[in-house]
Amino acid sequence: MPSAADSLCQRIVHAMPWAVLVLGHDGLLRLANPQAAELLGRASEALQGQPLAQALPADFPDALRQDLLAALSGAEPVRGEYYLPHAGRWIEMTTVSGPDEVLVYWQDVSLRVQQHQQYRALADHTPDAVVRWGPDLRLLYGNPAMAAEASRPLAELLGCTMAEMGAPLEQSEPYMAKLRRVFATGQPEEHYGQYTMPKGTVFFHSLLVPEVHNGQVQSVLALAHNVTELKRVEAELRTSRDLLAAIFDSSSLAIQMLRNVRNEAGDIVDFDFVLTNAAADAMAGRRVAGTRCLVDWPHTVASGLFEHYASVARTGQPLDFEDCYRGDGVDSWFRYTVVPFHDGLLVTVEDIGGRKKADLALQEAHAQLNALFEAVPVQLGYFHAVRDGAGQLVDLRSAAVNQSLTQAIATPVPVHELVSAQLPGLREMPVWEIMRAVIETGRPQRLEVYHDFGQGGRWFDVQYTRLDDGLISASLDITARKQLEQSLREGQELLHTVFNASLASFEVMKGVRDAKGQLVDFEWVLTNDAAQRLLQRHDVVGRRLLEEEPGMGPSGVFERLRQAAEQQQPVDFEVPYPHNGTEAWFHVAAAPLGDGLVVTWQDITARQQATAELLRLQLVQQQQLANAVLEAQETERRRIAESLHNGLGQLLYAAQLRLDQLSVAAGPAAFADGKRQTVQLLKTAIQQTRSLSHQLIPTILEDFGLVASVRDICQRFSTPGGPHFICVAGSFPEVPPALGLALFRMAQELANNIVRHAGATEASLQLAERDGFLLLQAADNGRGFDPDLPRPNSSGLKALRDRVRLLDGRLAIVSAPGHGTQVSIRIPSTALRGSVK
Repeated sequence: MPSAADSLCQRIVHAMPWAVLVLGHDGLLRLANPQAAELLGRASEALQGQPLAQALPADFPDALRQDLLAALSGAEPVRGEYYLPHAGRWIEMTTVSGPDEVLVYWQDVSLRVQQHQQYRALADHTPDAVVRWGPDLRLLYGNPAMAAEASRPLAELLGCTMAEMGAPLEQSEPYMAKLRRVFATGQPEEHYGQYTMPKGTVFFHSLLVPEVHNGQVQSVLALAHNVTELKRVEAELRTSRDLLAAIFDSSSLAIQMLRNVRNEAGDIVDFDFVLTNAAADAMAGRRVAGTRCLVDWPHTVASGLFEHYASVARTGQPLDFEDCYRGDGVDSWFRYTVVPFHDGLLVTVEDIGGRKKADLALQEAHAQLNALFEAVPVQLGYFHAVRDGAGQLVDLRSAAVNQSLTQAIATPVPVHELVSAQLPGLREMPVWEIMRAVIETGRPQRLEVYHDFGQGGRWFDVQYTRLDDGLISASLDITARKQLEQSLREGQELLHTVFNASLASFEVMKGVRDAKGQLVDFEWVLTNDAAQRLLQRHDVVGRRLLEEEPGMGPSGVFERLRQAAEQQQPVDFEVPYPHNGTEAWFHVAAAPLGDGLVVTWQDITARQQATAELLRLQLVQQQQLANAVLEAQETERRRIAESLHNGLGQLLYAAQLRLDQLSVAAGPAAFADGKRQTVQLLKTAIQQTRSLSHQLIPTILEDFGLVASVRDICQRFSTPGGPHFICVAGSFPEVPPALGLALFRMAQELANNIVRHAGATEASLQLAERDGFLLLQAADNGRGFDPDLPRPNSSGLKALRDRVRLLDGRLAIVSAPGHGTQVSIRIPSTALRGSVK
């Protein structure tokens, strides 16, 4: 059981902001606080009691491993900076040895190292010597220019003091004194020094700048400029300010030296420009030295530049910032480095207008890229890998998604959300292994995936590409294409089924051409089952038409097929062609297909025979109809002759008798009565003549149309002693004259039959158009009859049937004894092709 002191020690170690390890001299890891466990990638409980060799990760730096072993075996502290690849961090280690254990302190210095690396990259390419000193005044860093000046490898100099480097005490001590002062005060210092080098005596002007971390000076960065040549000139012209201007002018940066202007209370109220280089004058467009800041450059107040200068002068803290200066004839972006210098400031100014323009262009390009990212119909997403403690990929986290992806899954995708939250069961999906392989191998993958987001399944064409430790997903909704492909497959299957199930012969042929490009034959490419049955062969594919069927030439079939292929026009013809040893008729249709044809053959022999038989029957029917028409005409003539003989002839004969009997001698009364009777007979004869004339030539039909004529029939046939006719004829289309005359005659015949045979008191005639047919109906409440019984004296009904048949119509009779009669005639409105008398 740990003692109270051990528990207190553990709490202190766990509360420290640094990573702390407690190692026994036996090599066992006794304690690791959470920060140390995080750097080692394991839990604190799992590390405690482990041998050091087993507690360290496999990719643990060898140098750090060796230094830890050295700390266990020695009493001296071990210090150094190391990079932990598995954690991606830089640490600074310090060890403290005790009688029973060794304390190891690891401080995360990644930020400082990154800054140092940036400084180092800059320092490695500057012609001036750049060095960094530690608190023990030992060299931590030196750039290539420093090694070149020393004419010694940098590895021999690192970790040494100036004395250990071989510098005489009188040369190194003043420099070391200023270093100590910078560490003590945190204020920069300047130093001019003379040093004995392998190349001879050289002079350096050094600027010592403190590097502060957590309020403490951790190191001092020294920029040493070789001023040997300057010293030579300075010896001759020490008091000349032009020498300093010449030094300033050697820099591409604008350099300005300012002197503080104070009021009586000692407050800074302005600055005098004491010295400027040529770059500064060129940047301002005038000579700057000798001017006063607020007097000659008033815009420095509005831009905030004056306050920056005053802040550095008051606090002694250097500033490095970027600002846009517009005014006093200047308009650009500048980078300012302001450091306190004696009772003033040393300012360097860099015109960064060009870089800012490039930055703005970059921002605009980024905005355009973002707009494109959102505008494209492709669903785009960038996802970071999520790994467990062992580095295994366990999930993805969204970093950026466009609107198309959000719309595709019909729900917002918050940034930094786990993909498994949006797609539960992600790791069980087949696509997970593909995504994992892309991230681990870096090889992109493209595939089609199906997923149901809760609103119906959809298909996507997805491209996965690795980016850093993650992937970019670019997907396109191809559901419509997939549905089209499915429809196409089904259509192809249906076409294949129809192709082979069709009773018609289908043949696909390609053209065969000679050396001159002339079409000389066709070759079978594809045939269906019907074609194979017609040809009585299954091996014609790949064979030539004229070779297998030489009769195609003399029959003219090949020439018709050749013209269809050459002219790219379909043909359709019927042709006799021998088949199975007999003459058969075929209907042939050919349509161009590339440099070939699709040809269908249909055996129409039976149809041709049926057509011939139909023509024969039509001729017979036409003869029968002609006979019926002639018989109807003869019947009509007999009826007219009978009307003339029995009606008009008798009236005229009676009138003649009355005229013969007229005699003046008979007396006035008898003469007048004979005259009256004669006149009455003549009037009746005239009426019958007009009636007969009307029946022969219906002028009302020509003048007023069919509807008015039917109404006239109803009015004429309504007599006091006979039936009362009602005419039902509303809107009725205009019909050709011949068809109108035929309907009029049929209406006359129907009305005449009702008057002569029905014995009815009520009757009706109706004209109508229904469903493309002209309808003529007659109905009465007369005695009726049985339509199925033969009627020997029904010549009028027979003539009516013949007229209807001639018009390709139908006649229907509904009647029963004692229940009246209804006759319906239906004639196609387009049936009449000629005149019917």
